[in-house]
Amino acid sequence: MTAFMAAMDEANALIAAHPEQVADSFIALAAAKISPSDLLAMVRDPDTKFDTTPHGVMANAPFMTGVGSIKQVSAGWSDRVMPLLKGRLGS
Repeated sequence: MTAFMAAMDEANALIAAHPEQVADSFIALAAAKISPSDLLAMVRDPDTKFDTTPHGVMANAPFMTGVGSIKQVSAGWSDRVMPLLKGRLGS
């Protein structure tokens, strides 16, 4: 799992550093029917974050409890993730 997370972190860093190259590669590899400019706009959207660190877990916890996805709200976000992620600055 450590190698997988390292690869995901590397991919996310590549997306942040070279969004144009990543958008072009995605379209070619996925045979996506989207224009490069539309995909690039999605990748660059400030509300979009490519990160393996969980963000917003606690903000969504009351909703998840209400719909029965989880039994109770945890004391912290790290109680809901795999141990490998617990040392990260999530929320």
